[in-house]
Amino acid sequence: MRRKGIRYSLEDKIEFVNRVLSGQSLMDVQRSGGPRKEALSQWVQKYKQWGAAGLVPKERAPRRQQRKRTTYSSELKFQIVQEYLAGGTSYYKLCAKYDISNPAVVYQWVSLYN
Repeated sequence: MRRKGIRYSLEDKIEFVNRVLSGQSLMDVQRSGGPRKEALSQWVQKYKQWGAAGLVPKERAPRRQQRKRTTYSSELKFQIVQEYLAGGTSYYKLCAKYDISNPAVVYQWVSLYN
């Protein structure tokens, strides 16, 4: 298992993501020297949303490929928080459903609501 905080090249990230998309489990990729399954899951989500540009760290991304900062209305935030609190869904599923870049965003909204 690799040490915490290791940086992977873009090519490595794409290779790991492709292994998951071709049917290999997150744990199998992690056991074979890949990143933690949590990080890999986020990479897969970003790759599905933005392609390879989603895997490039923001400070290294070419200016034309940088993702824009998205603002969300109060009504949408409230709707997402209510959907989470009703149960039956996760932060990751809400991110995929509403095209939110990171589950931490939804976590912050829920924490502020509580």
